[in-house]
Amino acid sequence: TTVAGFVGTETFGSRRGDVMPWSQLEKLRAKTVKAEEEEMDHNGMPEEEDLEYNLWQGDETEVKPWHPLHAPAPFPENEDERVEALLAESILDTPAEPEFDALTQIGRRTFGVEIVAISFVDHDRQWCKAKIGLDNEEIDRDISICAHAILQNEPLVILDATQDPRFMYNEVVTRPPFVRFYAGAQLVVSRKGKQYVVGTYCVMDSNPREIFGELEVDMLKTLATMVMSKMETRQRLPAHGPLSSQWQDGGLEQRMITLKLCTAFTARQVDDTCIRKFAEKLRPRVFQAGHYVTRRGMPGDPMYLIASGKLACILNGQQLEVLGKGQCFGEVSLINLCKMRSSGVSDEEARKRCLRGADILALERCELLELSFDDAWPLIRIAPNLWFTLEDMAKGRAHRIKLKNQGMQLSRCQSAASRPGSFNLGSAFAAGFSETALAASVDKCLGKHRDKQS
Repeated sequence: TTVAGFVGTETFGSRRGDVMPWSQLEKLRAKTVKAEEEEMDHNGMPEEEDLEYNLWQGDETEVKPWHPLHAPAPFPENEDERVEALLAESILDTPAEPEFDALTQIGRRTFGVEIVAISFVDHDRQWCKAKIGLDNEEIDRDISICAHAILQNEPLVILDATQDPRFMYNEVVTRPPFVRFYAGAQLVVSRKGKQYVVGTYCVMDSNPREIFGELEVDMLKTLATMVMSKMETRQRLPAHGPLSSQWQDGGLEQRMITLKLCTAFTARQVDDTCIRKFAEKLRPRVFQAGHYVTRRGMPGDPMYLIASGKLACILNGQQLEVLGKGQCFGEVSLINLCKMRSSGVSDEEARKRCLRGADILALERCELLELSFDDAWPLIRIAPNLWFTLEDMAKGRAHRIKLKNQGMQLSRCQSAASRPGSFNLGSAFAAGFSETALAASVDKCLGKHRDKQS
């Protein structure tokens, strides 16, 4: 019998309730298949996939563990423009702010609920800027109730989610936090003369309600309006601060000193003549803490060198690494642009294809030196050492991100394995983990779970 990625071994004569690690199962299955092949004549027909023992891996697509009768919310017709408007707010993955936290406290006292959240619906996730009663900052968009709320202009009210066919099989309803009651008012932003619903101010509870009246709906909309007012105020705060005095009067010498301290220019020797030519093209930029320098999916030009401050490289809401003085970012796109141009790809096509692969968030006040592709293109060809260094740095970063991603996915696998009935190995194999490593990790987690039950 197949349970949570393992096979109960009672059919093989062992104690009921024990589980066999994946690697042991495969060895046993290999022996069984070999014996069957010796006894049976296949008549030249290919074997069908044995899905009783081989977990389906999604045909190279991501496998999600939702109930088969659960249907995620559809995308709005203006989804691309809506996400663009959300990204322009520069609010995703930012630290908690007291003004937003206070509004969730007001909601909890006003409506007497267990859960309150100020949430934003990104392309593939729902992320909470502020929350009460929830463990996670984000969930998959497929199981987001707010993803349904953004499809309409008036508040979405669900008195009992277990009686609504849209949500009765939703994991947030059938599992913790066991949402029964939900009410969410839309958060709307304006961009280029159009309005877009980017999120909700929502309240939830594990107990159903018989009524959520007009007065309560109006109060919910008022709190959503207060959130939007805070967002507008936040947008008016300058992302760019004043330049330090060292940059204000030309600062060519200071830029040259900074380049000579940068790994890209020191790993392999770059002569002073080249450094001066690059320094002449650099433009100082200052970013305040909490503001994004780049966002995933945005154009990949320009590249930045860090003169001071710390920045976080973030992918899918997870911090991959922290960058500091002497480092750079954006070199991957710069290299790809150079390679495409030298291969005859048009400038327009190259820029369309070279997009940012992650978000870069200023953790404190940062002074950066900006180098555009147009300025770098004629210079990079006279500095081969710089090219090779940037290429090595890009490969190294790609490798670190891959390892970090695998580590995060393995962590999620371990977490899922500690909850019997919820674990699926398909996506883990797709992520590139070895069978042995996964079996050992999951078996360890299941062992801990059995110890707790004991």
